[in-house]
Amino acid sequence: MQKKQIITLLCNSLLLICITACHHNTPKTGEMSAEDAIELLDARIRKDSKNHTLLFERAQLYMQTGRVNEAIADLTQAIKLKSNKIEYQLLLADAYFANGDVEHSYQTLDQALKTDPQNQEAILKQGEIAFYSRDYDRALTNLSTVTAKDPNNRTALFMKSFIYKEKGDTTNAILLLRKVCDIYPDYAPAFEELGILYAYHPDPLATEYLKTAIRLNPNNTN
Repeated sequence: MQKKQIITLLCNSLLLICITACHHNTPKTGEMSAEDAIELLDARIRKDSKNHTLLFERAQLYMQTGRVNEAIADLTQAIKLKSNKIEYQLLLADAYFANGDVEHSYQTLDQALKTDPQNQEAILKQGEIAFYSRDYDRALTNLSTVTAKDPNNRTALFMKSFIYKEKGDTTNAILLLRKVCDIYPDYAPAFEELGILYAYHPDPLATEYLKTAIRLNPNNTN
């Protein structure tokens, strides 16, 4: 898979994480738009500027609407007020990463792991950032920690397969991708990548895996 596809995969993963977080604790606004909800929170925060929960809720909405710098400001303040809230630290790491600030994203995740040393989401995020930065040894360490606890973690397995491929270990890359395909038979990217790897040999199985990838995602032009 080309670098552009890798970046797209990571960005999509990050976006999914951010959207999931944003939908978890946002205000009960009914049909209210995100911008209207932000205005409502603005008024509440003006009256209660030390309320870390309100700041976190507004930061979630800022992330949802692409206002990353404002989300960082709210999350930084929320963490000053309530330093042991792991969800604040994780979202701040996402915000820094979305802003291209890898160093501060790492630092924030390190703080999250001081709060909760076994937090698998924080470890996985560190692995993703290391992978994106092409620090493959560090990425593999983080991702292997995740799969030791959760052997079927799709993101960790899939990214480990890329690392093995980049290191020239196609045997382990194929083993991991076959595991992903077995566990997640609807996950088209794994079938596509497996088909590409088999095509390198060449192996007639390549066609079957690529056909499956097309069946799962008919709009895939690769």
